Amino acid sequence: MAVTVPKARVIDEAYIGFQVAPKSMVVLLSGFLFGLIFPIAIIYLQELFNNKVKTKHDLEKLTQKKPIIGEIPSMERGQDELVKMNDLSPMAESFRILITNMNFMFPKSLKLGRTVFVTSTVKGEGKTHVSVNLALTIASPKKKVIIIGSDIRNPQLQRYNTERKNLSGLTEFLYDDHISADNVIHQSAFNPYLDVIFSGSIPPNPTELLSNGRYEDLIAELKKVYDYIIVDTAPLMLVTDTLLIADLADVTLYVTRSKHTEKSLIDFANKQIESQRIKNVAFVLNDVNKEYFAYGNKYGYGYGAEHKNFLDKIKSLFK
Repeated sequence: MAVTVPKARVIDEAYIGFQVAPKSMVVLLSGFLFGLIFPIAIIYLQELFNNKVKTKHDLEKLTQKKPIIGEIPSMERGQDELVKMNDLSPMAESFRILITNMNFMFPKSLKLGRTVFVTSTVKGEGKTHVSVNLALTIASPKKKVIIIGSDIRNPQLQRYNTERKNLSGLTEFLYDDHISADNVIHQSAFNPYLDVIFSGSIPPNPTELLSNGRYEDLIAELKKVYDYIIVDTAPLMLVTDTLLIADLADVTLYVTRSKHTEKSLIDFANKQIESQRIKNVAFVLNDVNKEYFAYGNKYGYGYGAEHKNFLDKIKSLFK
């Protein structure tokens, strides 16, 4: 009764064989190829469909080595759009670099009344942003500066100070021979050494106003008083206004915007320069992300740049 009959018998002892499935080498090779080819394909497709200027190197290729004298960094969340006096931020430093490079473009004999036209191909590229901060950065006790809002079809200069939106400006001066330049010059609310001529009322006949000869008289008069005359002009592709007065510029800054300006638009800019419709031209790349700067992520080294530790960088991703 204590004996239990076994339910099974070992006929042959088990032996160690080889793996039939899944085939490890096939899986590893497939994973390696997928991990290699898939990212390359994504990068290739991104570049294939990318039609926007991103970096200074992109702009250099498209402009056929025409001078690029400035890169303006993107603004961080909550950052003030305007450069302050004695500002040490990376944006203020970028404008100082731009001014230094720009000064090499003026004739050596020209000491007073240096006239700078700031233009772009289409709206939204940041020419007014560049114009205003350029003027604010130059203006100092030793340098008297005036900025003129010459985009009279779509005035943007007033948006930096909406309280002065209804002041007399350029269009009133161009229309009425009895209005003098002193009547339309106003002191900037942001820098006591900077004067402003706002665009004024939007006229029905901007082309006629800009070509009646009064604009030339205004620039000639201002040249006697100011060290720098910064002119915020209209986009070249949209209207002909800027081309009517382009001969008055000593230097023309052509503003493009990273991840906004289409590459095909640079060809339009090249044609304007090569046909000499605008003169002494240099490009400025606006709104550049730090990772796209020519000097890499080290932009802003020192000079009041904000240094973030690893934890701060992680937090900033979720803001």
